[in-house]
Amino acid sequence: GFGGKETTVRLYSEGKKIGEERIILPGKGELVDVIFTVTPDTEGVYTYRVAVPDLGDELTAANNARSVRVKILPSKKRILVVAPEPNWELTFFLRALRGDTDLEIETAFIGKSAPAGDRKLPNTAAGFREYNAVFVIGGIKELSAKNMGADLAEYVDNGGALGIHILDNVNPGGGASSPWEILFPFIYSPGSHVWTRDEFSPELTVQGLIHPVTRISEETISPADAYSKLPPLTGFAMITGAAQGAVSLMAHPRLPDVPIIAVRQTGRGRVLMLNGAGFWRWAFVPFGFGGNNRVYNALVSGGTAWLLAADEGEAFKVETDNPVYRSGETVIISARLRDEANRPLDGAQISVRIFDTVEDTVSKDTIDIVLEDRGGGLYTMELPAMGIGSWRMRAVAELDGQRIGLSSGKFLVEPYSLEMERVQLDENALRAIANATGGTYLRAGNIDSLQKILKIPPVLRREKSERAFWDNPILLIIFILALCGEWILRKRSDMP
Repeated sequence: GFGGKETTVRLYSEGKKIGEERIILPGKGELVDVIFTVTPDTEGVYTYRVAVPDLGDELTAANNARSVRVKILPSKKRILVVAPEPNWELTFFLRALRGDTDLEIETAFIGKSAPAGDRKLPNTAAGFREYNAVFVIGGIKELSAKNMGADLAEYVDNGGALGIHILDNVNPGGGASSPWEILFPFIYSPGSHVWTRDEFSPELTVQGLIHPVTRISEETISPADAYSKLPPLTGFAMITGAAQGAVSLMAHPRLPDVPIIAVRQTGRGRVLMLNGAGFWRWAFVPFGFGGNNRVYNALVSGGTAWLLAADEGEAFKVETDNPVYRSGETVIISARLRDEANRPLDGAQISVRIFDTVEDTVSKDTIDIVLEDRGGGLYTMELPAMGIGSWRMRAVAELDGQRIGLSSGKFLVEPYSLEMERVQLDENALRAIANATGGTYLRAGNIDSLQKILKIPPVLRREKSERAFWDNPILLIIFILALCGEWILRKRSDMP
């Protein structure tokens, strides 16, 4: 009943109005999109409330507002880069990191004689927890000498992210119970893992072809070919064997058991390892041959994004646009897919099996579909209709023939009733019915005036009762007495 009327939609934050938009209300109950752009100054949980003023002649204005709570995350991620001293690896690594405006980079050097960094090296796990990620460029022995391995292990175990770039012998000391054994993505053996000088071009493993750390970008057709064109590295630590939860992404071409780039999940945190000298050449030498540093920057940004994505929620999720449908209604199934660095992942194949909750096996009611890639990590499929019942979904995500994710969901299809097609108040139709039948339309709020409008004539109540006199003993006695009186009067009057 308010079609064509203009009103104001207001946005409030913590009780204070922060925006408003004028809109024209539609006449047939269509939705109107109103967009507010909000940039909070600080992180935290904010309550936003959208409200429309009372338009007058409403049954109630209590449903003219809706509130929502939004968690605002820090605008920048804090990164600490630790090194024993400046070197080329550190220089080009920092240059690549600082190209990302969403990162806040700080440096700290190890030792009293080391040059001053942006801040002093933390000496506790709590100090490291001030940062979203910590990178160690060399300096493992120096950190171990300060007994900081345990602090870093505690930091990672509680959800921290650690990047380790090995540039010399891996012998921080300690035995099998060394905290470094918890951090290294290889099997740590005290006294071994010596540094070896060698010029080589590392090769991607099968996992490295699709992992977000080494995938480079969606536009790169062959990551292996892109890495093979880079300058060779100049040395590596002789480390072998994958620790529990570790994956080798790049290995030595002649020693496939020696990881050059590896990742590891440990506790609630993540560890990324680069094993080799000369990575900085990947950011410098290609320019001399007409190339660029795109691959090196992609490696740094991909590794950083993967580390920062720890505990970011489900990477693969399948769902429907509504939890409950009516029979005959279109069902839209969608899936969102992200890689381990929490970035949208395109080019995958999402297969979904739909089945009822009673039949958990393949039957005539089971449907197998493949979702369409819409870009930006979104995959969808529209089904014209589903039968009545409770349905479950099982989705499998595959990339380059490898399974990378599983997800499940459910939805309900209920019988459709025409009675529930439109349950909104249609005052125009009610007024038309009243006019056509000679009546009057009243809103619920004006029900008290009904008595004045209605003219009700008085109603006479008539009752009829029939009784048989001859069957009444009292009337019989009266009749006999009347006859006797007449006889007496006739005798006194000498009448016959």
